[in-house]
Amino acid sequence: DGIIIRGKAAKPVYLSLVDGKAEIHDASSLWGLQTGETEEILKRQYEGARVSSIGLAGENLVRFACIINDMSRAAGRPGFGAVMGSKNLKAIVVKGGQAKSFHDADMLAEIRKKIVQELMGNPGIQEFGKWGSSAAVMGLNEEGILPTKNFQQGIFDDAEKIDGAGSRFKDILVGRDNCTGCPIRCKRLIKGNFMGRAIEEKYGGPEYETLAALGSNCLNGDVLSISLANQLCNRYGLDTISTGVTIAFAMEASEKGL
Repeated sequence: DGIIIRGKAAKPVYLSLVDGKAEIHDASSLWGLQTGETEEILKRQYEGARVSSIGLAGENLVRFACIINDMSRAAGRPGFGAVMGSKNLKAIVVKGGQAKSFHDADMLAEIRKKIVQELMGNPGIQEFGKWGSSAAVMGLNEEGILPTKNFQQGIFDDAEKIDGAGSRFKDILVGRDNCTGCPIRCKRLIKGNFMGRAIEEKYGGPEYETLAALGSNCLNGDVLSISLANQLCNRYGLDTISTGVTIAFAMEASEKGL
C-alpha cells in the first residue's frame, strides 16, 4: 500500500486513514511538539492506531529530517520529514485494514513457517538477534574501518565502551524488539540516565550507524551520551547518521580554524 500526497495545506494538518476513510484534520495544537508527544496524543484519540509523524526538524525543513514511526523507527537520510513539513503535514494516523485474498493461504503459511524455522536455526542469525547491529563496532574497529574522528581514522581506542555487546551497553540494555513481521528481534530496548536526563525505553536504542556517527566519529566513548543523543534525534525527527557526521565535520572545521 502507498499514499501519494499532493499540494500543501494552508495550515498545519494531519491525515487520518481509519477503516478505509481518509480525513484531514487541523493540527495547530500538534505543531511544535516532538514526535513522541504527537504520537501519544493521537494514539489516545485513535485507540489501536499507528502513527507516523515529524518533529521540529521536519517543521523547520532540516534537510536530513526524518519521518518517525512508532517513536523509534525512522524513514531517514534524504529528508522525507522536510517534505512533510513543507506540506504542513504533521502526522499520518492509520487504523484498520482489509483482509487479503491469497491463491493458496495454507501453502503460504507453511512456507512462511519453514523460512522462519530455517532462519532462526542459523547460529549467526541467533547471535545477531541477541546483540543487533550495535555489536558491529568492535569487529569494524579490528578491521580498521570504524568511522573515527570525522573519517580521518579507522580505529577508536574506546570502541569496546560503545559496542553493543560490551559491558557498558549491557548495563542499559533492558530488552529486544522487532520490526513488523520479523522474528529476529534485533532492535535494542534501553533505559538509563545521562547527566540527570532520562533515556527512555520507548525511543529505542542506537544501531551501529548511530554508535559510529555520534560515537567514534566524534571521539565520544560514552554510550549513555550517545543513547541520549539517539533519543533526542528520534524526538526531533533527525537522521542520526547525518546529525553525527555534521557534528564531526563541525568539530574538525573548528579545530582547523575554519
